[in-house]
Amino acid sequence: MPSYDGKDKVSINDFFYALSQFGYTLRKEDAVLLIRFFDKGNTELMNFDEFLFAVRGKPNEERQAVIDLVFYKFDKNKTGTAEASELRKVFNCINHPRFLLREYSEDQIFYLYLQNFSNNVDGTVSKKVKNINNIHITI
Repeated sequence: MPSYDGKDKVSINDFFYALSQFGYTLRKEDAVLLIRFFDKGNTELMNFDEFLFAVRGKPNEERQAVIDLVFYKFDKNKTGTAEASELRKVFNCINHPRFLLREYSEDQIFYLYLQNFSNNVDGTVSKKVKNINNIHITI
């Protein structure tokens, strides 16, 4: 589904069109509730990341343990940060749709991936992930 700004916003109309393409039909009242929940600024745009977070929620304890284990493999000093350059060495995007369509290079996709994290000016990535309303949660 195309995003409005090339980042993480989708028009409300596109969102409901996509739902209908997958066979989901909502009553008008339910659609209005969804719009109010995800379009707090009355922009007629919906933040797709907020939608995914609302649907998926936080990882369960087992998944969190795996995430922590992987992160700490790169956090050699146990400071809560990892070198982005170290992550890049093992980052693999060969199955990413935009890479397969040759729309983005591996470096561009890695850059998009890094946008999910709290990036520090010193080239490190924090274990905290950006969340709705710019509140940070640990994944």
